[in-house]
Amino acid sequence: MFPSNLVSRLSKLMIAILLAANLLAPKALVPEPIESFIGSAWSGIRIGATSDADIKRTFGTEKGAIRPEALNVKVSEGTPFRVDALLNGRGDKAKVTAIRLGYPEPGPILEDYLKPLGTPSIPYFLNGRIENWQLDVIEARGIALFSLDGRVRATLLLPPAKLDTLTNGLTMAPTDVEIYDPKFTDQELLVEYGDIDVNLTSSKVNFRSKHDIERDIEDELTRRSRAKYLDYDRRGDATLDAQVDIRYDDRRQTLTIEVRLSVDGKNILGRVSASGSDSVRYAKVMEAPRIETSMQILDVLEDARDELEENFDAAVRKQRPPTKEEIRNAQWAQITDRATMKL
Repeated sequence: MFPSNLVSRLSKLMIAILLAANLLAPKALVPEPIESFIGSAWSGIRIGATSDADIKRTFGTEKGAIRPEALNVKVSEGTPFRVDALLNGRGDKAKVTAIRLGYPEPGPILEDYLKPLGTPSIPYFLNGRIENWQLDVIEARGIALFSLDGRVRATLLLPPAKLDTLTNGLTMAPTDVEIYDPKFTDQELLVEYGDIDVNLTSSKVNFRSKHDIERDIEDELTRRSRAKYLDYDRRGDATLDAQVDIRYDDRRQTLTIEVRLSVDGKNILGRVSASGSDSVRYAKVMEAPRIETSMQILDVLEDARDELEENFDAAVRKQRPPTKEEIRNAQWAQITDRATMKL
C-alpha cells in the first residue's frame, strides 16, 4: 500500500498533466464574421505571418486540403463552411497567402452575403464560361466571392494588393454562357507514337545479327495500325515501348519468345495508356539456337500488337469528357492559384 499523502500528490500531478495537455492541444478554429476581415487577418490566421506549423499547432487540420499547398483547417462544430489556409509552399515554414471558405451546395444567396460587407462589389466574368458564374470583388477589404447562379460557393480572403492578379484576364462586362457540347472527332481522340523503344534481351541464344532483328521489330511497329485511336507517325508525341525477351532453357530444352508492348500518350481528353503481350514456347529444342531471321519473333509481335491496339481503343472509349463542374472547378483553381501561390 502507498501512503495516502503520496497517492494524493500523484493524483494532483496527473490532473495537472492532463490539464496542461488539454491547454496545449489544438483548438478548432471558431470563425469570426466575414466582415471582420480587412486585408490581413481573420479568426487568428494572419496572412504572410501564420505558418503551416502554426495552423497545425493552434487549430489542427483535417484531410482533403483544396490543393497540395494548403491545409484544411479544423473548424468548430456547426460551422457552415470549410476553411482552407492557402500556402506559398509545403512544409512547416510555408506561410499563409490567403484563406478560402468553401460552401456546400447550394450556398448562401449572393445578395444576402454581400449586405454585411457594406462596400459594393465589382463583378468579373470569364470568356469561355459554360455556367452562370462570376467573381465578385470587394477591393477595400480584399474579399473575393465565387458564385454560381447567384449563390456563393467560395470566398477568398487575401491582401487587397493581390486582387489585380486575381482578376487578370477577366472582364467586368458580362460574357456569354457558352453551350457545352462535349463531342470529339476520332482525330482528336487519336494518339500517335513517333518514338519506338525496342529492348531486345536474350539468354543462351545466338543471333546472326541482333541489330537486324531490332530493326525488323521497329519496322513492323511503324506499319499502319488497325486500331481506331492509335497509330504511328514519326511526328507523334507518344512512345511505344517494346520489350522482347528470348530465353533458352537447356535443362527443359525449351525456347521462349515473349513480347510486351506498351504505349502512354495524350489526346484531347487527357492521358491514356495500354499494353499488350504474347509469348510462345517451343519444346524439344536440343541445343542453344541460333536466330537467323526475325520471322518467329514478328509472329509473336503481331499478336502482342493486336492485343495492345484492342486494349488502347478500349481505354480511349472509357475516357469521358470533363463535367461542367470539373471545368468550373479547374477555372476557379487557376484564378485562385495565380494570386495565392506567392506572398
